[in-house]
Amino acid sequence: MVNWQSLRAVLRARPSETISKPSETARAFTTAPLPTSGAFPLRLILHAGTGDNNKLLSSAVIAALPDANSNVVNRIYTDAANVPAGATVVTRVGSAAFGRIAPVGLNGAGFLNQLEGEYVVDYDDPLNPFKHVYHPDHDNLRPNGSTLNEGEEGFTITNRVHFTWNTEPDPSLGATLWRPDETVTGTYEQEILNLRRTPITLRGAFTLKRVSRVGSTE
Repeated sequence: MVNWQSLRAVLRARPSETISKPSETARAFTTAPLPTSGAFPLRLILHAGTGDNNKLLSSAVIAALPDANSNVVNRIYTDAANVPAGATVVTRVGSAAFGRIAPVGLNGAGFLNQLEGEYVVDYDDPLNPFKHVYHPDHDNLRPNGSTLNEGEEGFTITNRVHFTWNTEPDPSLGATLWRPDETVTGTYEQEILNLRRTPITLRGAFTLKRVSRVGSTE
């Protein structure tokens, strides 16, 4: 029997999510999501830790290490550089859709109900699409080499993410919260601000599959 606490202490990823309704601000002049001719996949990595410590991750490494009693246990690292020497890497997961962002804390009614969070891509971040180090009109630099202010060439991009699960299960049900294949489903929505003058909204259905029961990240 798997209890509620251990159900919450898992890393969830893959098979991810498919975007089927982006907003179409250029032609339809609306920020409301409109159906597309086809869906495209987007990998999501969520860590639902103990104490409602929920995070959206861009990547993670699950490594096996001995504990104080010489028992081999799995640990989750959000930065591969922090994995101790001698650790056995069990698996690596990553999502190109979220670049190399730091873990994003998620708040709301809780996992299996509703969660939301926000992360930004700074205007001078190398991954900002407005910035181009080899183009003098998009390098955020003045002729004398000093850095321009935000808005002169580039803009900080804000991303707001929302997760809504299809059902709100009763925690007392224990292991039955999961389907037999250990997946849960819901709706994902992302709002992107400052990439255009008007916000861009993406929406689609997600399926998350449990890949680990470790309750904390390092």
